[in-house]
Amino acid sequence: MTVQIALGLVWMLANFGTLQLFGDTAFQVAVSGSLRCDEHTGILYPALLLVVRALFRGSVVTWYRVMYVLQFLLAFCAADLLLRCFSFFEDHRLLRIWGSLALLTIPMCMQCILAVLPRSVACSFFLMELAFFFRGTCREEASLKAEDLRRAGERLAEVCLFWLLGALTENELFLLGAVPVAVSLLVWLRRVGGKSLIVAGKVILTAALFLGIILCIRSITQEKGLYRQPEKSPEKTLFDRTAWPVLLCDRWRWPESLLELVGRDVLAKTSESPENVNLVLEPALEEKLGTRQAQRLYLELAGEAFHEHKKQILGESLTDLAGYLMPPAVTGWLLTGRTGAGAAPRSYDVMKRHTPLLTKAYFDFGTFWFCAGLVLAGLWAVPGLRDLRHTKSRRLFLMTAAGCALICSVHNTLRGYGLYDYKAALWITVMWTVLTLLPLSPSDRKTGERRENDL
Repeated sequence: MTVQIALGLVWMLANFGTLQLFGDTAFQVAVSGSLRCDEHTGILYPALLLVVRALFRGSVVTWYRVMYVLQFLLAFCAADLLLRCFSFFEDHRLLRIWGSLALLTIPMCMQCILAVLPRSVACSFFLMELAFFFRGTCREEASLKAEDLRRAGERLAEVCLFWLLGALTENELFLLGAVPVAVSLLVWLRRVGGKSLIVAGKVILTAALFLGIILCIRSITQEKGLYRQPEKSPEKTLFDRTAWPVLLCDRWRWPESLLELVGRDVLAKTSESPENVNLVLEPALEEKLGTRQAQRLYLELAGEAFHEHKKQILGESLTDLAGYLMPPAVTGWLLTGRTGAGAAPRSYDVMKRHTPLLTKAYFDFGTFWFCAGLVLAGLWAVPGLRDLRHTKSRRLFLMTAAGCALICSVHNTLRGYGLYDYKAALWITVMWTVLTLLPLSPSDRKTGERRENDL
């Protein structure tokens, strides 16, 4: 971990004065100029960009460096809070700083911290939500006091606050962040039971209030169809996931039905990139056939593709799913030249543009240590797995986090073929690294017994 921290800090210093040129960066800057968002864009990050750019306009310090500092500090606070809530290094401030840096210097996280993208900020907010969910909700019922039950609304409000911030930063966190909130709501209602209708009403009102605030702000700040990003439907989702690699990427595979409807020019443009299925082909089909007829054609073509190339489609989908569930391990494998690597090579190329040799060493070590550290932590944890069955609080948190990871991974996998991007699963990478730190979690130095609240 110390080697990773050293490499990460050196990489950060070497790249602090540069701006990573992502397409989404230009989009976020453009949105910050008008604060007009579509239904896929959160308002919080462009608003932060607007404030920073206004305050540091004409200053010696460039605005994007200020964003890097803010994102680093927010990520550090999230990592520190996560370790505090899990009772890691409780009495050792230097060790907790070391542990926080270990989470921050994961190569993929450090790349997003030094990028003008909402990914790092959204990841920090969601990790804080999980931390408060664990601290406030995932506690043994036997250890709860009457005072804890009376403060149920406050505990839920802590979780909801970071749900609100995350949902306004990145649109996907509206549903993903609702999972810990829903679990917290159900757990507190069950604990309160019939003991206090006032407390039960307060818990329900808290969740409803934050939901209303999120929906209200989204309705005010988001304008549907503003940037003409195509809407997704289940039929489109299946078509996007299955069609391009087996029907559209090569001229000799083009279906005759599509040739007659849209012509060779549209299909030629579509074959250049999987993203053009959504941006070029589908709008042309819907203009020609109408939405309903086009959706029927999507299902027909998706079924045809799956029937004839079932093994290939399932293999590519499972690779993407595994990539989002364990990003460093699968990304390192994909970057060796495997097909279907998606956006991972492009993101990696952007990362190493200014310091190629340092980035390669940093990224290679980070992916290696991710796998090695998890194996070592897994071997250490095997004797304690039996105790996990008798600890409801730990099971509740692990099941909730695992459910969120699965929802996030499935959602990202179904976005389409060739769109895999390790930046979309930062928080999952961080949570795996927290598990790697488990062998260093606190214990009673005199007796060697684990603390009751140790995850």
